[in-house]
Amino acid sequence: MNDRNPPPPATARAGAPSRPRPMGRGGARRTWEEFREAGRAETNLLGQSVPFVGRRAELESLYNALRDALNAKRVRSVWVHGEAGIGKTRLVEGLHRAVAPHRRGVHWLAVGAGESLTGPATIVPRVLLELVGGDAVLHDAAPWQRVQAALRDLVGADHAPEFMQVVSLLLGIRSPHDTDEGNTQRIREPPVEVSARFVASLLRSRARRGPLVLAIEAPPEAAADVSALLAAVGGALDGQPAAVVVACREPPSAGLGVDVLQLEPLVDQDAVALLSQLLEGVEALPSAVVERVVERARGNPERLLDQLRGMMAGGEIARDDSGVWRWTAAGAEVEGLVGAGRSTQPRRPGARASGGLPRLPERLARLPAEHRAIVEAAAVFGTVFWFDGVLSVMRGAGVLGDGADGTDDDRRVLKARVMRLQTIDLISFIESPRLPGEVEFAFEHPTDAARLLDHVEPERRARYARLAAQWLDARPRHDRVADPARVALLFRRGGRMRRAAERYIEAGHAAREVGQILGALRLYAEAAACTDTDDADIGADARTAQGGALLRLSRHAEASEVLGDALRLARVLDDDVRCGVALLRLAQVARVSGRYDDALGHLDQGLRVLRLAGAHRFIADVMDEIGLVQLVRGQEGAYKLALAHFLKALALRRRSEDRRLVARSLVHIAKIHSARGHDEDARDAAKEAVDISERIQDRWGAARARAVLGEALAAAGRYRQALTTWAVAADLADEIGDAARKLELAVLRAEAYIALGDWEDAAALMVDTLDLAEEVKDPELLSGVYRVQSAISLEREALETADLDSLRAVEVAEQSGARLQVARANIVRGCVLGTRALSETGADSTVIDRQATRSFEAGLRALREMGDLVRQAEGLRSFSSYLEARGGGPRLASAKARLEEIEREMAGVSGV
Repeated sequence: MNDRNPPPPATARAGAPSRPRPMGRGGARRTWEEFREAGRAETNLLGQSVPFVGRRAELESLYNALRDALNAKRVRSVWVHGEAGIGKTRLVEGLHRAVAPHRRGVHWLAVGAGESLTGPATIVPRVLLELVGGDAVLHDAAPWQRVQAALRDLVGADHAPEFMQVVSLLLGIRSPHDTDEGNTQRIREPPVEVSARFVASLLRSRARRGPLVLAIEAPPEAAADVSALLAAVGGALDGQPAAVVVACREPPSAGLGVDVLQLEPLVDQDAVALLSQLLEGVEALPSAVVERVVERARGNPERLLDQLRGMMAGGEIARDDSGVWRWTAAGAEVEGLVGAGRSTQPRRPGARASGGLPRLPERLARLPAEHRAIVEAAAVFGTVFWFDGVLSVMRGAGVLGDGADGTDDDRRVLKARVMRLQTIDLISFIESPRLPGEVEFAFEHPTDAARLLDHVEPERRARYARLAAQWLDARPRHDRVADPARVALLFRRGGRMRRAAERYIEAGHAAREVGQILGALRLYAEAAACTDTDDADIGADARTAQGGALLRLSRHAEASEVLGDALRLARVLDDDVRCGVALLRLAQVARVSGRYDDALGHLDQGLRVLRLAGAHRFIADVMDEIGLVQLVRGQEGAYKLALAHFLKALALRRRSEDRRLVARSLVHIAKIHSARGHDEDARDAAKEAVDISERIQDRWGAARARAVLGEALAAAGRYRQALTTWAVAADLADEIGDAARKLELAVLRAEAYIALGDWEDAAALMVDTLDLAEEVKDPELLSGVYRVQSAISLEREALETADLDSLRAVEVAEQSGARLQVARANIVRGCVLGTRALSETGADSTVIDRQATRSFEAGLRALREMGDLVRQAEGLRSFSSYLEARGGGPRLASAKARLEEIEREMAGVSGV
């Protein structure tokens, strides 16, 4: 077999030992030690982590019960009970944090005890409501349609109308065809046993799709309803990965068959030990404090911690200037305890009882007026300031005094006073200044600058900030990100919002160019916050840049909203270029979200307005986007059409001499060459893109270029080199926070390991990828994740899981219209169905064989129409392997003939 392409997944190694999976699909493999620490990092008091004391054993018991139930696929119910205020709800919340359902792929349904004015008042219908979408369903403009869509997802389109008749009774919602205006939303519930069995059947449908945990907080009067639900769930969910946790004051009824966990009050000795540990090192602490707090905690560890928080918020315990915690209340009375009858609003240490400004330290309060004026002018720069900057501010404000007439006399006066401030250890000279060529100082006490500014009149403080910003803005940029950001902050404090926004955008562009996407996003958001409707031009630029950064971070919903605002502001200006750029970014959001028709619509509008404006730089971006949409949609001749658009974009970009954009075009061209078998051309284009990106320090572009270079190497069968290249790209993507690139690289690397037969390494890479795919929300990448998971499950001989994952890979791609991903998913599905056909006999084997053949043929036909030679060859090798195992025949001869033809064609274009 040619080692240029991976072996077909259908030829799994026989007898390979299966490995236990972590709790929940795609979950993180937390060790038990990590779990034991899960509750410890939730709270921080007095600078130290607070342990989840008093309930550690109960938390471990609950976790063990859930883990065993989900891993063994045997439903299990745990009933937690105890007196009011004992910590039942907090225990379930701690369990939720320890299980980390989002990371593990566990579906967690939480049902509270509160009543809704329009929704169900009893427990069983509230479980149903949570299952079909939660309280948001009742506030939806079309609740009937939303619930019906949820039921179609649970039980299928054929059974959804039948189920909807019962669901509407339980939830009290009306059909849109119901014209009876007098019909109120009273809930006409069936008997609780009937509704419990109905809800349990829906829970079973949900549990078939992945692990399920139902957490119920039940009031005492609902204990009978919960018991009926548990009885129904026990039979319906048997054999499914499911568990139920109930928190109720009352114990369960006899004979219910659930695990019972009764919470006992925390003994005083444990509470005293905990509090003594937390308060260790607090100076001047009265001895009666610990006893008083423990007494009021009444055995609840979380109430004890709440009281301690109240003492800190009320100022009884505060940190002084030297960083030491001390007791500041008069006497031994604990006034800040929760429920002690006084306000617990936070108070700054050192604040006057009257609620005014915090008192200045004596070292500042006793300064003479002429020295006080200097440190106030210096404080506007922050902890670090510059001699010439302070001189400029004082000159502009006219506060230098002592007969200074604007000549060098004021410089000599200021120098003498600054030297005096050094002798009293208020400021210090910095030998290695941040701004080369400037004389730099810093406050000895880092908090002095902020405290001084609090005591400067607002108008004078704003004027100081404007003058400092003007001086700093005129200096050369030594840090292209930090320097303009510092100037922007000063302009903002001085009330010059437009200039602040301009400098924030400058700093954001600099951060983006070096791959600091998160930093750039923060700067763009600050710029947008500085603009209003009077600054539509700057506002549009800030929001367009912010939307682009959000897009790079795969935060598509936020990006769409921000870019919509940018387009609105651009239309206010009637600015063709700004409108075109906003439409281009909206098209990019639509493409990565799988809305390809919307993307083409935005691109068509954007191209028209950009051509009117003659903006060739952005016209090239539009050409790129059109090519990418054509590539993913996979219509006939898609690769040739996409390549034509990429080449047009490259010609425009080479004319503009923008190296970053030239590298982007080369990446797209390399991707096309790689898929069509032009190995040498693909490697040359990708290497040039990598070189350009690294020379200009574009880490985001370098990660993208290295990803495509690895694809070109893998297409040529050089998998080890590809993995090395992808490892560097993954580090870059992780560094800049590019979630989509991280997910893409995880899929690519896993497929390379599969090609090399390193199945364990491939499986390790796919841990948590489903969670990341849900965060990215790109259907192309999600389909790829399911495709690789299916191949791994097939190797482990888990045919049911492989079948389900391959079906999901096809469905996700088909729903978005990503035909290339549909084709690739169909090839893998053909391998899965082929393996099933080989394991069956009789009529079942024949039926599954036809399904496998249809999947192979559909995928190969689509790849042939697109012009993808490399993946056609891979698919034909897998198809041929399956047909050989079936015994050969005319289909095998035809597949081998097609494969030989494609290999000859690839050999011709690659020069081999």
